Amino acid sequence: MTAAVIAMTDEDYVPCYCADRILGGQVHDLLKADVADDTILWFIPRCQEGAAEPRLIPRMNVRAEAPPRARTCDACASLQRRDQVVRCPLVWRR
Repeated sequence: MTAAVIAMTDEDYVPCYCADRILGGQVHDLLKADVADDTILWFIPRCQEGAAEPRLIPRMNVRAEAPPRARTCDACASLQRRDQVVRCPLVWRR
């Protein structure tokens, strides 16, 4: 049995570098629980959680350390500044 995630805050996210051309090779906020779970192969970045069709990030493109000139995603940074609580539809979580 798995529990559904309904709301998240800044404490639940970790910034990770995404070496993906589609999402621009930026640093995105990812859920800590998802990053720690090795069975999850695709991540939903914080900036995409409210989207009708979120752009997923493959696990193999996520790096713990970013290159020196890596840029943080503007949408993820905006949600950090506001300590925004993001509510996710239950269908997007296991």
